[in-house]
Amino acid sequence: MKKKMLTFTKGNRKVPFEFIPISDFLKLIWTEIPLFTKNAQHDANEFLMIFTQKIKEGEELGHFPPITPLFTFEVENSIWCDLCKKCTSSRESHFMAYTPFNVHVQGSLDLYFKSYQTPCGCGGEMWISNKIISLPSFFIVTIGRIVFKNENFYKITDSVGVDQINLSPYLRKAKISNFFTQELKVKGFTEGEINLALSDTNNFENLEERIDEYRKMHKTNPKYGIGGAIIHSGNSMNSGHYMWWVKTSTDTYLVNDRRTTLDGIETLENSYILIFE
Repeated sequence: MKKKMLTFTKGNRKVPFEFIPISDFLKLIWTEIPLFTKNAQHDANEFLMIFTQKIKEGEELGHFPPITPLFTFEVENSIWCDLCKKCTSSRESHFMAYTPFNVHVQGSLDLYFKSYQTPCGCGGEMWISNKIISLPSFFIVTIGRIVFKNENFYKITDSVGVDQINLSPYLRKAKISNFFTQELKVKGFTEGEINLALSDTNNFENLEERIDEYRKMHKTNPKYGIGGAIIHSGNSMNSGHYMWWVKTSTDTYLVNDRRTTLDGIETLENSYILIFE
């Protein structure tokens, strides 16, 4: 079989890469990642985590075009104590959000980004929060469908509501006063654009120009619509069957092994991994 050659741009040069048949891809997985053996049930989320890391390694070596930046988002983790006044922050890049189960995916995200308290060494309580500081083109969400009860793991088979999600509540606020924020809104800038473009600034000069420059290079709309999903059918995550639901510009399809059919959005009630765009 003749492989189709494509190129991607790296710096000032064109780097060739190939399409490979899905059968060859599976053989590569079985060889390079022995954890995922042939003819056995595996967790799709676990596979996605390991596979995306492999892609990232390939990107760094120049073997792949830049794929992971399309769904990588950056989060700032902040910790502070009201008693001892200790405050620290760090940044992490994430490929996806691993959320607890909720009746709607937006509710799962509320739980995922919810600030929480933990004891501080000074005797007080530390607050821990996670806020988004950059948005990806595609946002991947895993719905936690496993619960540990009576010393056993069970699958949550309840339906989950899926449509549009809004990441505005989870954006880190811009370090400017409410007065400047309102002035910028009057001039037509959205709160999402303001928070993303000015999250690091303590300089109040040329705010409009800086937002304009930021949105030329970055995504600033925090609203996403559903684009695809991995669906697990069955009562146990150790068995059952995986299917793929995908949305095009005109229709929605369900890919079930070799069978592809037109399918409605109601199938998403059983979603396990969701891709928003």
